[in-house]
Amino acid sequence: MSSTIFVPDVPHVFLVVPFSDAHDAAQQAMRAAAASLGLACYRADDIRRSTAILERVLHGVRSATAVVADLTENRPNCYYELGYADALRRPVILLQRTDSEAGPAFDVSGRSICRYRDARHLEEELPKWIKEAVFVNHAPAAVSDKNAGRYGRLAIRDGYLLTAQFELDNPSENQMWGWVTATVRRVDGKALPANAKVSFFLDETFSPNEMPGDIVNGVARCVFKCYGAFSLGARLAGTSLELDLSHVPGASDSFRSL
Repeated sequence: MSSTIFVPDVPHVFLVVPFSDAHDAAQQAMRAAAASLGLACYRADDIRRSTAILERVLHGVRSATAVVADLTENRPNCYYELGYADALRRPVILLQRTDSEAGPAFDVSGRSICRYRDARHLEEELPKWIKEAVFVNHAPAAVSDKNAGRYGRLAIRDGYLLTAQFELDNPSENQMWGWVTATVRRVDGKALPANAKVSFFLDETFSPNEMPGDIVNGVARCVFKCYGAFSLGARLAGTSLELDLSHVPGASDSFRSL
């Protein structure tokens, strides 16, 4: 059963899963796994909009920090939604129960799949897969991205989480320019103190390239306009965090390519 209400600007995992009572235990495990990383977790019926179910799915995929697709029952709609996520270059984690009689379709048979025995096993394994897919910066250190590796390459550490969203400045024109909204929050959902000192570290082409975070509703927030993706750093209370902006929701291919 669905149990949460969709909030699009909250970092979240979107579920591509069968809508069946038999799958409820696995879905609850997915929600628990996401929550352990400070992420909300939604499926299409959490999105209360006066639109068709397909539009809700596409909206959820577009804004997702990561997409989790369970291919255990090999349903055609799951592959449609998976294809849309791939087209948007959203990080995707594929799942399949080990006792599934059918293997995944040929299109994804060569990809890594998180195979789980039961709900408890899934709740244990899925956080590791999400971390690797989303919160490890694999960008090589380079002259064009001097921040890569400078802040520890992890966007989740010591109970804090660094995430971001991208919005094109003008979708009809140059798609390399846009606005990034970066946030640092506690994984346990508790508020950061109003006087918390959080710094965000932008590319060296910015002047200044260090910006303070404003604490809004217990979350540190920083908004800036930029041209092309880079590795974003953040620091608070002795903890350093790092995020590759080329993988954040909303990023265009042009933005990612720089």
